[in-house]
Amino acid sequence: MNKEESSSKSSQPPSSEGKNELDSDVETQDYEKLNDDYLRLAAEFENYKKRIVKDQENITLQTISMFALNFLPIIDSFEQAIEQDDENKNIQTLYSQLIKTFEAIEIVEVPGVGSDFDPNLHEAMEHTGEGANEKISEVLRKGFIFRDKLIRPALVKVSSE
Repeated sequence: MNKEESSSKSSQPPSSEGKNELDSDVETQDYEKLNDDYLRLAAEFENYKKRIVKDQENITLQTISMFALNFLPIIDSFEQAIEQDDENKNIQTLYSQLIKTFEAIEIVEVPGVGSDFDPNLHEAMEHTGEGANEKISEVLRKGFIFRDKLIRPALVKVSSE
């Protein structure tokens, strides 16, 4: 091939078939990019929705925990009143209703007398004995748990066997 033939071939516009192939390649690349962007955006949106649901659950848990924490001194007062006047059925009824209300919203007492000592749930105020098996011998102040989250630890006396 001489110079003239090669220059005439290179200066000729590409055939319509060549244009279609280039356009098709460009369109395919654009489609793939847009599809990839769409899939990424859809995944980010799903993650966002999951994060919002989880954040709302955490806010609910924290709100109920704070509410309960502010009510616990009232429960303590009821228990003291019952200890002083065991005959007063009105106080006992109100106390029972309050405890049932707490249980209805999944707030339960930390295990007390006779249960194993758990430093995650109990705060030992006194310890007697030398054994390895630590048991709760007395509850000085009840502790409460909300959905596996400790609201307030129980103050207890521990005895080792």
